[in-house]
Amino acid sequence: MKKRVNILNVVVLLSTVLLFTTTSCKKEEAKVFDMVAAQQAIDELNTTYADAFTKGDAASVANCYTADAKFMPPNSKTYEGNAAIQEEMSAFFKNGTMKLEIKSVGLWGDENTLTQENVWTVFDKDGVERDHGKSLIVYKKEADKWKIYRDCYNSDLIGTAAPSTETSPAASDNK
Repeated sequence: MKKRVNILNVVVLLSTVLLFTTTSCKKEEAKVFDMVAAQQAIDELNTTYADAFTKGDAASVANCYTADAKFMPPNSKTYEGNAAIQEEMSAFFKNGTMKLEIKSVGLWGDENTLTQENVWTVFDKDGVERDHGKSLIVYKKEADKWKIYRDCYNSDLIGTAAPSTETSPAASDNK
């Protein structure tokens, strides 16, 4: 009887050890963040943004932003949310359309947020450069698509006004 109890104890002990070893050895497949795919998605979003900007399509520009986005132009207030961003862009485009070029300098982050450093150039309808500068943009996913969450930029030209309705010639005509 004692031998049976010892064998039973050994079997229970071995079963327990085996159970813990097999469950602890199972590694969950780590979800690897694909920065190359993220860069492609951000590049596509920037192309969509630049095309909409060039066409003067404020609704499509605003659609590149998350619902809780902040657009922070220099020398101006912050515009929060799609409606405010669309309204600001609509007012800006009343001054005429311009061509926007965006070049990525760097992108870093993870599956939750990405930050991109850019350089940008704005040309008038005749192709003459009117402004250039840099930006830091934070992206996050909304409905499984990368969108602009925070947008902050400034000009490299000394003494230039922000391309904002608050500092534009049309804005001063409306006051």
